[in-house]
Amino acid sequence: MKEKKWPHFIAVTALLIFVLLGIGSTASYPSGTSYPYEGDRYDITPAIKDFVVVGIVFVKSQEIVYSKKERSGSKITHEMFMREAAKLNADDVINIKIDVLEKIENRFFPSRRGSRGRQTEAKVTTYSYTGVGLAIKYTNAVR
Repeated sequence: MKEKKWPHFIAVTALLIFVLLGIGSTASYPSGTSYPYEGDRYDITPAIKDFVVVGIVFVKSQEIVYSKKERSGSKITHEMFMREAAKLNADDVINIKIDVLEKIENRFFPSRRGSRGRQTEAKVTTYSYTGVGLAIKYTNAVR
């Protein structure tokens, strides 16, 4: 007497597909980071007003991650764009594009356990952010 193995095959295949989909959805960013990772575009919808383009603003920032707990620097913030726009007497920044350059290297640090001359190797990740946006000045309301 032959057994039907199709229900087992279908169940195992479905389970495998769900596991693979779950792994793919959680592997988008390294731990401790969020947007922008590989360069994203953020189109900001301005208020319903006419506007004139004042100029292009550029922002740079750097963030260094020594370990999961130790960081220095920061990501690019909207405040950084608005400070640059204020220099041009602009009201807002639209069409923001942020690129990220990630550099991973091993560095040696003095050991903290009191060992003389001993060094500890640690991974250090440096994120260099470059942002560009369009500074605008509002004129009249459209309505």
